[in-house]
Amino acid sequence: MKLFKLFLLLSLLLSFHLVSAGGNIPPFDQPVNPDLYLIRPGDTLQVIFIKSKIKPVQLIVDPEGKIVDETLGIFDLSHTSLTQARVILEKSLKENYNVREISISISSPRLVTVTIYGAVVKPGIYKGYTSQRVSEIIKKAGGILPIGSRRWIVFSGGVRDLKVDLDETNYLSSLDYDPYLYAGYTLYIPNRSNSLVQVIGEVNNPREIELLPDDNVSKLIALAGGLTPFADTTAVKIISPNDHQTKKTLEVGDIILVPPQKKSENELKIAIFGAVTQPGYYSFRAKMTLAELIQEAGGFLSNASKGLTTIFRKPAFNYAGKVTELRFPISHLMDNNKGKLSFNLQAEDSVFVPINVGYVRVSGAVLDPGYFPYVQGKKALFYINNAGGFIPNTKGEDIFIYNPIAKLSSKVSSETIVSDGSEIIVKQIKESQ
Repeated sequence: MKLFKLFLLLSLLLSFHLVSAGGNIPPFDQPVNPDLYLIRPGDTLQVIFIKSKIKPVQLIVDPEGKIVDETLGIFDLSHTSLTQARVILEKSLKENYNVREISISISSPRLVTVTIYGAVVKPGIYKGYTSQRVSEIIKKAGGILPIGSRRWIVFSGGVRDLKVDLDETNYLSSLDYDPYLYAGYTLYIPNRSNSLVQVIGEVNNPREIELLPDDNVSKLIALAGGLTPFADTTAVKIISPNDHQTKKTLEVGDIILVPPQKKSENELKIAIFGAVTQPGYYSFRAKMTLAELIQEAGGFLSNASKGLTTIFRKPAFNYAGKVTELRFPISHLMDNNKGKLSFNLQAEDSVFVPINVGYVRVSGAVLDPGYFPYVQGKKALFYINNAGGFIPNTKGEDIFIYNPIAKLSSKVSSETIVSDGSEIIVKQIKESQ
């Protein structure tokens, strides 16, 4: 009695762990490969007699893997594929039913048990139908862990071990690498391989990809989601991360860079906004300066803070391809001592001209920090003196001017002319210990 209760408890625990597909089971979504389909107990083989009025016959595989039929005899189909089963049955069927041509097929999906182990969330024993695929049973196990491989999965126990490559399935729609569950009973997901390459730039899903022996650049780009409409396919590069040099052959650790298409000069634009007469987009040309752009935009408005004019520039690709849509600011563009803006622009720059605010802020190592009225053409020392001057009895001071638009500061001298809206930051020079 105790043994019976123990057996019942173990059965309940196993039933809890097994995950059943349930519901209506869809038909096979792709033709069954008869060389790989392993005949299992419970399978129903349907025999159709071609060009004959004989009704179809259904042959059921018993728990021992055999077909026992009073007319045909006994056939052992254990550990045979569908192709092998056809060879075993065909001669006897033709002779007994006196027909020349027959068709033998699997009539419907059925449940199989699959053991899943390795780098998945919940390793264990799961049930699925033969019309389902490996990717579906992996989902039942909670999915692959971040450390798990997607390209070296092994599905074994059938006629031969099968390679599972979920990257190829997802990105190349190759169902050959996401087989039906009939092919085996053990699914192993190893840890992610260290043989990695990085695909970056104008692809839809830039990422690191496990490198397989038969991979090439085109295939890896496809596995990174394919090219964006802006990709320059003629300028794809393989870059070594060690010496940052372009190379021709692909190796582990390399970076595949897909650069964007270069636009013609007529297509290149540059933007200017803020306190100018005609803000908006303008055509870019080689060696165009900031002063020329401002002139094309009708010049500064009377309330423009010229000295805080800032360029926001899109970064170029570096060797690692760590480029984003973010822009970095460039400030202190005006030579305040000469009142000129001669900075050279680049395509797709954005220029912002703020308005005057009427004050300069002084902070840091001064006696009376605060905000002081802006006076055109005055130097940093003028505002520092208005703030009570430097704190006495120090070794010296460093003076910085901060651009609140660009959020950048630069070290200057006390003779530097200050722009409206700037902040002067005075820092004490620390005594050496």
